[in-house]
Amino acid sequence: MERFDRRDRRFLLACLAVIAIGAALTGALFRRAFPEASIEFRVNRSEARVRGEKLLNDLGRKISGTHFAGRFEVEEEPKVYLERELGLERASRFYGTDAKVWRWKMRWFRSGAKEEERVEITPRGDVAGFESVRREDAPGARLSQDEARELSRRFLDGRGLPATNLKPIEVSPVTRPKRTDWTFVDEKPDFRMGESTVRYATTVAGNELVHVPESWSRAYRRLRSKNEAASTVATFGFFLTLVVLLGVLVTKIVRRDVRWKLVAVFGGIACVLAFLSMLNEIPLTLFDYDTSSPLSSHLTRQLVLGILGAIATGAGIAVVVAGAEPIYRERFPAQLSLAGMFSRRGVRTKRFFLGVVLGYALTAFFFAYQAVFYVVAARLGAWAPADIPYSDMLNTAFPWATVLLIGFLPAVSEEGISRMFSISFLDRIGAGRVIAVVVPALIWGFGHSAYPNQPFYIRGVEVGAAGIVMGWLLLRYGALPLLVWHFTVDATYTALLLPCSVPETPITSFPARWPRESSCCRWPRRSSSISDGADSCRRPD
Repeated sequence: MERFDRRDRRFLLACLAVIAIGAALTGALFRRAFPEASIEFRVNRSEARVRGEKLLNDLGRKISGTHFAGRFEVEEEPKVYLERELGLERASRFYGTDAKVWRWKMRWFRSGAKEEERVEITPRGDVAGFESVRREDAPGARLSQDEARELSRRFLDGRGLPATNLKPIEVSPVTRPKRTDWTFVDEKPDFRMGESTVRYATTVAGNELVHVPESWSRAYRRLRSKNEAASTVATFGFFLTLVVLLGVLVTKIVRRDVRWKLVAVFGGIACVLAFLSMLNEIPLTLFDYDTSSPLSSHLTRQLVLGILGAIATGAGIAVVVAGAEPIYRERFPAQLSLAGMFSRRGVRTKRFFLGVVLGYALTAFFFAYQAVFYVVAARLGAWAPADIPYSDMLNTAFPWATVLLIGFLPAVSEEGISRMFSISFLDRIGAGRVIAVVVPALIWGFGHSAYPNQPFYIRGVEVGAAGIVMGWLLLRYGALPLLVWHFTVDATYTALLLPCSVPETPITSFPARWPRESSCCRWPRRSSSISDGADSCRRPD
């Protein structure tokens, strides 16, 4: 490696200063800007399974010989409602107690059999839901309303929810071919979270939910439509960019200016990472497995689709690299080419080392920039929800496969399309450096508008402004720092939840009495009945 001169040392000191200042600002403001801390993990996935199996055993449900599947989920609309109407600090007081918006959802099932057991446990360890799924034509009693109401009350009373503490809201019969189910909806009286409340629905099953006012839901859908419209416009600009990229690629292929070995390496890495991530997530797909078909068919289908998806991912990255690399190399010959920067000789150069350090400095700068941006924006009326990114990884054995994939794909595809190709192409056709930097940055930025941040343009402004800075840095320092920055940022965000999901003190004991906030079942209230005539609120005979 070449020797560092005084200018290089000043550059390194400046990068280290940016890293230190960025880390300090991020540490001080991150929770205010992106308050993922609202979720409190006291049990992890395996401990939630132990609690679920204990509940089923206590109720006499036989699960020996069954398959298990589980996943971590959030009820998005109630969470957004509480945060937007109450503010995150007040909403956080209800999370995990009255508003159980996060759940470990688990199922125990048999291949080819419609009947199964489902349990939901909160990250705090409370039972939030229970359902025994039965066939539509499974036999059962045709109870009167009073008889069914008595069973429902006895079950809720056993869960610490006596009838005197609940207000009846709704009664609905559900007629099955060989039985009649009833759905009862009760509400916590004199309890409000904004205009919402907590309701418990029991069929000869049951349901606890945060009841969100319908008027708010309609208004929020109208509000979100602006986000979607902005994202659609940006997506159209992105589509036009891809069409132009493919046209340029054809000309480069004709001129034999494509470095196919480099293309194959990037495409191969993407394919392998996508394949590993797919294998890692196959157990997660069991949660959506339709037990009416053989389990072997489901697994075979997932494996085949996963292989095809991995090949498609690799092909997509290969196309981006093949289209962007030649024109970038042509327009910026003074910078390290994509092939040169990752060659054995290239990684030993001073320019490569400085580019990597600059990439890490940009990472620290970007985290601090986002934190400051949203703290200031919040004071001016902007709003960003508390996000739990990539929560599906909590349900996999090797989540780091997905971390690498989510870091690699956006870094190569977005930097390849929105920076390396777009800036090089616009510069080549004489659009000018300002337009070449600004237009792709805004397309890239407003392509992120579908996020629920409000007002609808705030995410586009935040990301678009960062894109302008990154475009200028491409002109000055080349693509390497941007690839390092983009990979590190996305991989870090993807992995943020993993350390939080490990309880500080593992809880292996099971409470003798269910918490008062628990209910016998919890499902989204999209209809008046539980799917397939569940009978989980009925005590064992």
